[in-house]
Amino acid sequence: MEGEFDASGRAVAMTLVQEGEKALRSGLPNAGLEARRLFEEALRGDYGSKAAKFALKSLLWWQRRLEDYAPSANGPEKGRAIVDEWKGFYRFLNDIGGVGGIDDAGWDALRAVRYWVCAAAREAFDYNALNPSQSGDWGIQFKLGLCHKGLGDYENACAFLDVAAGFKQDDVPLLFERADVKALAAERDARPDGEARLIFREAFLAAPQEACVYSMESAFFRGLYHAVAERGYEGDEILEWMPVWGTLLGAFPFKCELNQIKLGKLKGRVFELENEFKAEGGPGSRNSEGRLVPRLLNGYFWLLEHYEASRQREKSRHGLDRLVEETLLKIEWTCSGTRSIPEQVMQSRYFADFGRNW
Repeated sequence: MEGEFDASGRAVAMTLVQEGEKALRSGLPNAGLEARRLFEEALRGDYGSKAAKFALKSLLWWQRRLEDYAPSANGPEKGRAIVDEWKGFYRFLNDIGGVGGIDDAGWDALRAVRYWVCAAAREAFDYNALNPSQSGDWGIQFKLGLCHKGLGDYENACAFLDVAAGFKQDDVPLLFERADVKALAAERDARPDGEARLIFREAFLAAPQEACVYSMESAFFRGLYHAVAERGYEGDEILEWMPVWGTLLGAFPFKCELNQIKLGKLKGRVFELENEFKAEGGPGSRNSEGRLVPRLLNGYFWLLEHYEASRQREKSRHGLDRLVEETLLKIEWTCSGTRSIPEQVMQSRYFADFGRNW
């Protein structure tokens, strides 16, 4: 039998997987059972199908969890509980291969499973005419935003996440999700995604590791993620270096003048990182390249751009010119002996914008 697994068999298996994904998106009562039947049939036709295995494993994980919730237990608490299960699911994905083990077909399956689960959570939130949109609970707003994102309803997802941000402006996972949804909405409508990029950049500055790679679906995030990975970074390093390479590659093409409160926080953050960097051994320390170096560089980039925006506005440039030069020297010192920033990058057009060519 195994000798008959040819290209035709693989094509049939892939078609069955896609039919299973359509079933999950159908909204029918037995969608999960039908999808499971199709995924299992795909594996019987081609046991080596990575897409079928990934789809079935993901579906079975969620079916076991959703069976724990009685049908009569609908309401906001059930909705919350379902959304909270995603953290455990992402840990499960790490255990079975992680992000690097998911190909394009796997991402399609993941999105279909997400749709099915988010539909269940959304139904629970809406039970008994509950009007969550009027709730003052930022957590419900956040979770409803995630539900609508999973359903592909980016307009309502943006609305809920924006309301949640009014309660928790500095919540970093919320920042990443807002940015991703706004980027997805911009992609769908073929319009500029500048607001999304700005929010992404703020989130990366605050805490890069708070980005949930499995949840980020926008072409902007995934494109930048792969661009950094292709440069030899692995694991958590990719997220740390994304804002640095995003700046150098022109993914964040804007300069922001910070208010005094934000500038003070940024300077304090950079000062703490500088002290930690020196304690680790300074330039060339391999222990620093995964986290401290990229975070320092990102902080310096923000400072540079603030000084540049300020000196374009002010008539007197002398003090700001000095601050720009000092920051450029700090970047040069931080990068000396760092394998992650080759010389040709230091000669990029980004630095030429500040009147300095390495």
